[in-house]
Amino acid sequence: YRALVYAIEDQIRKISDTSPRTKVEIVTFADNVVLLGEGSKSKHKFCKKDLKDFYSLVEKTINIYDESKSTAVAYSSFNLMLSLNKIKPNGGTALGPGLVVASAIASRGAPGSQVIICTDGLANEGMGSVRGKNKAKAKEFYNKVGDYAQQHGIILSIISLVESECRLDLLSPIANLTSGVITRVDPKSLHEGFSDFSPEPIIATNVSLKVKLHKAIQFRNIDENLLTENKSVYQQQVGNATRNSQITFEYCIKPIKELELMKDFDLEKQKKFPFQAQREYKGLDHKKYLKVVTQLQEFTEQIEEVKKDVDINVI
Repeated sequence: YRALVYAIEDQIRKISDTSPRTKVEIVTFADNVVLLGEGSKSKHKFCKKDLKDFYSLVEKTINIYDESKSTAVAYSSFNLMLSLNKIKPNGGTALGPGLVVASAIASRGAPGSQVIICTDGLANEGMGSVRGKNKAKAKEFYNKVGDYAQQHGIILSIISLVESECRLDLLSPIANLTSGVITRVDPKSLHEGFSDFSPEPIIATNVSLKVKLHKAIQFRNIDENLLTENKSVYQQQVGNATRNSQITFEYCIKPIKELELMKDFDLEKQKKFPFQAQREYKGLDHKKYLKVVTQLQEFTEQIEEVKKDVDINVI
């Protein structure tokens, strides 16, 4: 536990030095959830009943946070570290409600605000508990948290301790959806784990992508729930995006029987196929944007020609 405290203290110092205007808040989750905030004001301990309803917990957290009028880390770092050293680990793991509280606070910040979850236990209190037969319900809950974070441009990242049981299979999708980072570290090297913890800056939120192929081509190896127009249109909600975000997909010619039914299409005469990508997103200025890219792709049956332009990294 002390190693974790030292690692967080070090991160607070670094943020204070490099981004002094950033606001940092601390939320703990054991048997209950406690909002320590930025340490200069009274902490708030949520009631057990607060941990059972997603939207009421979000609303209550936002009201508490807005009334607190927290200050930048340049002024709050001392109180943050003081509060941090008063924390005493105990009891269960109300990870789900803690995640909701932290996400609600982050939603009040600018797009790209980050929540870092550090846990060594299995969620067993309140929403998101995987105790007993609640696994399906827990999955639905964490998907809801991921959607909320996605809508508000929040990055959800996770640090778990090696050999701990915290069900990363439930938590990792929300990190992937929000361009977060997932790290497993040895308790003895927590300091190093936090040092490498720097997700890329978000450049767009609420990103959705639609890709349209020629009617003679179809997507393959993609969830059919994301496909329409006889598998020629692919649409997906992407969430947050960084400069290095990538989406890849596979496609192929439709079966000959389908092609024969297309009276205005002749494969032997077709030399190029049109592709179109439509990207809708919200910028960091909160404005909505639409970018459309249309391109004609040459078609060939000569594999050696294809190899000249292939991007091995994508394959």
